[in-house]
Amino acid sequence: MSGKFSVGKCKVGSDAPVVIIAEAACEHLGSVETAFRMIDAAKDAGVDVIKFQLHLPEEMVPGSIRFWGGDMDEVISRFNIDIDGQEKLMRHCESAGIEYLCTPFSAAAATQLASIGVTAFKTGSGEMT
Repeated sequence: MSGKFSVGKCKVGSDAPVVIIAEAACEHLGSVETAFRMIDAAKDAGVDVIKFQLHLPEEMVPGSIRFWGGDMDEVISRFNIDIDGQEKLMRHCESAGIEYLCTPFSAAAATQLASIGVTAFKTGSGEMT
């Protein structure tokens, strides 16, 4: 393995410039419009890539787990942007001149992202094991 890869047009490796990634996560609280503003602000700040998350509640841990806003499945359903919204975010990133990246939280989410043309994913640290 060469240790080199790309996130869109951004080359990553020891001989490439530093790539700055903004973590958007679910801080948009499920609003595509808020996520658009986050994309624009990240671009204005000089960020190269902005990373979102795609959760499919039906593929995830049952709601018995408490999270910061209630049961986990309830919170994820309320603050998630679905695949149609993710495609809008990806297109907005293209227009803004910033790379879109997403963490899929299941194999099904990765498949959905691939279906809209996403070519790079970030594995969530909690999913590493």
